[in-house]
Amino acid sequence: MPVLRYLIRTYALFVVVYMAFRIVLLGLGVTGRPSTPDTLQALVIGWRFDTTVACYLLALPFLLLLGTWLLRITGTWPIRAVHLFLVVLQVPVLLILAADIPWSLHYLTRLSASALLWADSPGYMAGMVLQDPSFRAALLLYVIVLVIVVFALRWFLRRCLFELERPGHGTPARRGAVLLITGGLLFLGMRGRVDEKQPIHAGLAYFSADPFLNQLGLNPVFTFATSLAKHMAESRPAVALMDDTEALRTTQHLLNVPAGAPSNSPLARPVTPDRALRPMNVVVVLMESMSTFKMGDYNGPQGLTPMLNDLQQRSLSFAHCYSAGIHTFNGIYSTLYSFPALYRQQPLQEWLDKRHRGLARELHDHGYGAVFYTTHDPQFDNVSGFLRSHGFDAVISEDDYPGEWVLSTNGVPDHRMFEFALPRLDAMASEAPFLAVFMTTSDHKPYIIPDDIWYTPQDRPLDERIVEYCDRSIGRFLEKASHHPWYNNTLFVFLGDHGLNMGHTYDMPLSFHHIPLIVHAPGGQVAQARITSPCGQIDVAPTLLGLLNVPWTNTTMGVDVLREPRTAIAFCADDRIGCLDSTHYYIERPDGRSTLYRYATLSTEDLIHAEPEHAARLRLQAYSQMQTTQWLLDKDMLCGKEDLPLR
Repeated sequence: MPVLRYLIRTYALFVVVYMAFRIVLLGLGVTGRPSTPDTLQALVIGWRFDTTVACYLLALPFLLLLGTWLLRITGTWPIRAVHLFLVVLQVPVLLILAADIPWSLHYLTRLSASALLWADSPGYMAGMVLQDPSFRAALLLYVIVLVIVVFALRWFLRRCLFELERPGHGTPARRGAVLLITGGLLFLGMRGRVDEKQPIHAGLAYFSADPFLNQLGLNPVFTFATSLAKHMAESRPAVALMDDTEALRTTQHLLNVPAGAPSNSPLARPVTPDRALRPMNVVVVLMESMSTFKMGDYNGPQGLTPMLNDLQQRSLSFAHCYSAGIHTFNGIYSTLYSFPALYRQQPLQEWLDKRHRGLARELHDHGYGAVFYTTHDPQFDNVSGFLRSHGFDAVISEDDYPGEWVLSTNGVPDHRMFEFALPRLDAMASEAPFLAVFMTTSDHKPYIIPDDIWYTPQDRPLDERIVEYCDRSIGRFLEKASHHPWYNNTLFVFLGDHGLNMGHTYDMPLSFHHIPLIVHAPGGQVAQARITSPCGQIDVAPTLLGLLNVPWTNTTMGVDVLREPRTAIAFCADDRIGCLDSTHYYIERPDGRSTLYRYATLSTEDLIHAEPEHAARLRLQAYSQMQTTQWLLDKDMLCGKEDLPLR
């Protein structure tokens, strides 16, 4: 039957194209030398997922052609309609396949509905795509493959029409049998498995200790569609990991919440310093994509961050600090408001109407001014709207800098932002102590190193030279600030907003979460020390308030880790959960698959069955932290509630 041959040829074309994209990703993303059997197994698994996607795309055309045969409708319009449908379908499908390559290389996970988190900032995203070489290459690949596929489908159609003109296509019984068999194979291909209990799912791609090979077998159209369906089925990806009451009790125990103390919050811990308030200025620098790996840890690149490495040796530093999530909005929110990331929820947008205290308001109560500096559009991620309504007096952004300083969709380079801020900090310091938060952006694609830099860059790849530039910008900022009167009465805090997938850790990469945290007091008010207990961005504000001897009531998930060291810290990567202590790293994926590793040497030996009690402790800490935060959000009790009964 010509129409069935058309569908079979189309299936073969789709599978070949999907596999070609996978091989491109393999060539660009593989590190080391994975074993040939494992690589082949990943490709075979990939063929299974490709078949599922192809069969789903062909299901409606098959049903249309089956219906026309059963109704004995003649003519060529059914196959022409099917052809038009499949051609139009290639526009989004091939775009997903192309966009997945830079996405996978960055996040070490296939494209998902998380890519839509920035759908409300199309201008910024379009600028980033068009200005970054890797995205432009993906777009070029998309156009080339789209043209090839369209021409191939056109040839299939012509071949089918030619065959339809020839007499004799079998008896009705034979054609019915062929259609029945084809329908069965199509249904089996859509399920992806013969097991009757469960169809194909993402967890089936995990077969190796190599996280890249585990991801390689997936098809991004499959991962995007399944995550989008889940996302659309929920008003938001709310946390439903455990009973609320049990989560709250566990969290109260972990945070040492005093029993019986009068309070309007179940997490209230009154903080009464034994010394007078220390009204120092606070400068927080959230460094885009800055991981400890970039500073040389875990055999990362050497010599990229001499300024930060030196500063770390002369300051209060935290050896095991972790970002709450993998997005800048996670870093901003969790650092300044001390609550964790919850799956794909975007706190600066979705939690805008919730009452918060946060670092700025706590300091406001003691006479501080608060300003936030960003390099680009203040509305991106709703940064300006959230911060201005939750404690910050002003947000300085791309609109405030000289127009000639703006070099890309990321706005001005880092050193220009710092340069612009110095005289404004002078003005703030003349009136009151200040909180100034800087969000750097230069270490985010598209990477642009300004022409008028004050040093000679090393002969390195661009993605390493940009790290060097960012490090030099911070050094230049501190050197220039040292000539200002407020310098010696200031706490300088440097930490990453998140890290970056550097291709050699787990499928929830430590390089994406393990960030530097450095507190530098040039006036000597804070002694040099190296804190080795785990902590996170949610602990930054309580720890700083402790250093400043600020009296306050802590109703957050963060702790002052200098006075209450943590035993473990939990974090999130969209749909994955991580929690680690001093030795073990627990990861839980959306399909429920969990693993436990000894992470000091990046060991990939899974200990989930060998040490189940250790895994259970870390799981409970992560679950209770996330579930309690969700409960507080739903009750609008992030900073307490007047009518809450005492526990």
